[in-house]
Amino acid sequence: MGDRSSANLRYLFPWVGAMQNFRLADDFFLINHDHRNGKPLVRRDLLGAGLVAALLAELIIDGRLAMDDGRVTVLDSCRHDDHATDFMVTSIAAQQAAYPVRTWTDNLDDTAYELTARRLIECGTVRRVRPRRLLGPRRDLFPPAKRTSVESLLRLNAVIGNPAGADIHGATSVVLIAASGTNHLLAPHLDREQLQTAVAQLMKRLPADLKELVAGFEAAVTARLLTIQR
Repeated sequence: MGDRSSANLRYLFPWVGAMQNFRLADDFFLINHDHRNGKPLVRRDLLGAGLVAALLAELIIDGRLAMDDGRVTVLDSCRHDDHATDFMVTSIAAQQAAYPVRTWTDNLDDTAYELTARRLIECGTVRRVRPRRLLGPRRDLFPPAKRTSVESLLRLNAVIGNPAGADIHGATSVVLIAASGTNHLLAPHLDREQLQTAVAQLMKRLPADLKELVAGFEAAVTARLLTIQR
């Protein structure tokens, strides 16, 4: 299934073979926004929480953060010239104690959303549009600035089609999207059972720290949904 899927992508979109390697939070942001008009496809609070988790995952993969008994710890507090991840590290390092994933998703969701949006604007992938409304909140929209905005969806669909060939970036992106409850935005050609099987296979490929992060993120999402339902 994976080889056929990749071949179809290359046929339909010849530029896919040289796709830009978006970072995890970029993937999460792009997947959860309409690639035509830039509107969020899920609730803004869940989107923000997912972006926090994705930024934490980026930092774990880069060796700057680690998980210790469910809590996020700093391994490297030096700045690496990326505002989004540098802010996360600085915020975590400034605390006198280590906190679980939920603490960060509860407190940095809006900030993570804005930082990721700025990163994508700076690289020219999306643009910011401020809608004019007389009533209600005016949420910025982030329509695509160039065709690379759909690369994340195409690449992650290929990852789902071939879990055994996934790299850590693709596997982590898909697992985080599934953990947020927005996996319906991926691989519409697969039924629920097929998608769950692919996600489970990808989860097995993750190192222990990322599995621990995903578990903490799932708990944070569940707690947020339960709070809203009451």
